[in-house]
Amino acid sequence: MPKTDITVAGTRVEERRDEILAGALAVFSEKGFDGASVKEIARRAGVAPGLLYHYFQSKEDILFATIERYAFVPELCCAAEPEPKERVDRALERALLAIYNVFKRNEALMRVFIGEAVVNGAVNTRWEDVLRHGSDHLGALLEKFVKLGELRPHDTTVVARLLLHCAASFSLWNVPERGVREVVRTVLDGVRLAEGPPKRKTHSKSQVRRAKQQ
Repeated sequence: MPKTDITVAGTRVEERRDEILAGALAVFSEKGFDGASVKEIARRAGVAPGLLYHYFQSKEDILFATIERYAFVPELCCAAEPEPKERVDRALERALLAIYNVFKRNEALMRVFIGEAVVNGAVNTRWEDVLRHGSDHLGALLEKFVKLGELRPHDTTVVARLLLHCAASFSLWNVPERGVREVVRTVLDGVRLAEGPPKRKTHSKSQVRRAKQQ
């Protein structure tokens, strides 16, 4: 077979595989793993059911191939990358809104993760890996502002995971972006470095005398 024909054939194999995974993503997100059938996946992909086994060994094999094909780790990490010379409130709001929108764009896979992670340990491990990458980058952003003296020292890993889970759940519940902004403001109220120690309340001499007389 000429080299050109081999290249074309290889490209077609990859295209067909992607078509199957696109159909699988739709079915798994709508019906879950147990409710999905190979026949339905094949129908969505526009192929014969038997052809799926030319590409995948089992329905579980299709599930994990779908997760790997559509996993959005690079997109999530880029969303949490800090930009230079931003104030902490603007930087954190921008990053969390970007993460929220990554989750929104990948809602179908999010539903697969959330639905299957509670019953499938391997899926849960992959979901935790996705979250870890996102929280590591978000934590680096928080750590940057701790070092700059704009945030007080705190457990940036815990706060990053809190923010990430809020963004994930808000995206699935269709909470509008103003909810994300409110979360940022609330968290910053807790970890922002105070501008200075609270001023001690002073009393005039007459107030001191009256207090002693009482």
